[in-house]
Amino acid sequence: MIGFTSLKRLLLATATHAAPFVLAYTDGQVEASYSNLQAFYRNLSAVGLGSTYGLTFPGMLHQDGMNETTQNIIRFAKSQSLPLYPTVSDYNEDIGAFDPAISHSILNDRALSAGTVKQLVKLAKEGGFAGIN
Repeated sequence: MIGFTSLKRLLLATATHAAPFVLAYTDGQVEASYSNLQAFYRNLSAVGLGSTYGLTFPGMLHQDGMNETTQNIIRFAKSQSLPLYPTVSDYNEDIGAFDPAISHSILNDRALSAGTVKQLVKLAKEGGFAGIN
């Protein structure tokens, strides 16, 4: 059995030697995101992928932001075994802004929520992503 003092020393030693977790946020709409990822990937623990996936009012997932830069970011991160976490936003093209009503409608309707979760799980699995941001 480990005493409190021994446990405290173990935790402090572990914390002292733990490597930092560094998440890079990339955006496929910004070409420099890809070149920055290539330049600094050795310092990263994981990659966040923004401006690619979104949700619509009926809770449908879309990938309107998918482009060549985004595809390059995905390929490169995977080639370096960096976990990818795509962001799924509630940006609404019709109003040109983020729309909390989209998330609100999904969160307040059980059937819509369940369907949206299924789509997000499918995206993560089929895309080979570590999770969803």
